[in-house]
Amino acid sequence: MDASQRPDLSEDGFSIEHVLPESPTDEWRQNFTDLEAEEMAYRIGNLTPLKPGLNRQVGNEPYSTKQEAYQKSVYMLTKEVLAEEWTPDTLARRQEGLAKRAVHI
Repeated sequence: MDASQRPDLSEDGFSIEHVLPESPTDEWRQNFTDLEAEEMAYRIGNLTPLKPGLNRQVGNEPYSTKQEAYQKSVYMLTKEVLAEEWTPDTLARRQEGLAKRAVHI
């Protein structure tokens, strides 16, 4: 991989995307109670790197819209967000998987 293909890891080169948004819409609240949304929004399993422009585009959009954008990401960690729907269980499973990866790193 040459330098032009590497993701920009500088402070301005990426942002942290919240799959479940920090301010969820009614559509998001179909899968998350208010308490679950509040407790889970900042968990590592709900966070993924994304270029700032793409992050602004997806904002509070439904998961299906976000998932399409994630496949355009330069970050493999983000491309791996492939669940059919985003629920408390999905988020918890991703968090467990990330924790296992972190132990090996």
